[in-house]
Amino acid sequence: MNSSSYGTRTLFHSNLSFPFSRSFATQSTKAAQEIKYEKKGNIFYILFDRPHKKNAMTVEMYEGLAEATQKASQDKDTILTVFKGIGGSFSSGNDFGPDNFEKFRKNPTNWKPFIDELIKHEKPVIALVDGAAIGIGCTMLGLCDHVIASDV
Repeated sequence: MNSSSYGTRTLFHSNLSFPFSRSFATQSTKAAQEIKYEKKGNIFYILFDRPHKKNAMTVEMYEGLAEATQKASQDKDTILTVFKGIGGSFSSGNDFGPDNFEKFRKNPTNWKPFIDELIKHEKPVIALVDGAAIGIGCTMLGLCDHVIASDV
C-alpha cells in the first residue's frame, strides 16, 4: 500500500479503482449519460464512464463535464472535487469517430465551457489518473490542484 502525506492528512491508495466500482451510486448529467457524479460526504466525484472508448470525449460529454463541475463548485458543503476515468483509462482525448466528427467540426471550441468551469472552480481539484491521459485528458491535469497517477 502506498501512502503520501499532505499537511496533517495521509492519503492511502493501493488501487485507484477502489472505491470507484460500477456499484458507485451516481447520477448522470442531463447532457451526457457518460458523465456521472456523486457526492460522498464532502467530496464531489465526477466520473468519465465511457470505458469501451477509453473515455474519449464527445461534445455531449463536454457539456456534462461543464454541468457537473459547476454543480460541484456551487455546492456549499463540498470541500473537494475529484475527477476519475472508469475502466482503466483516464481519457483518450476527443472522439473524432464518424458519429462525432461533424459535431466537433461545427463547434471546435465545445470544450471551452468545461475548461472555463475548471479554471474558476472554487474548490481544490484532484485527478485520479489510471491509464491513458491523452489530449484533453492530459490538458486538464495542469488545471487540477493535485494529480495522483497509477504506475500502470
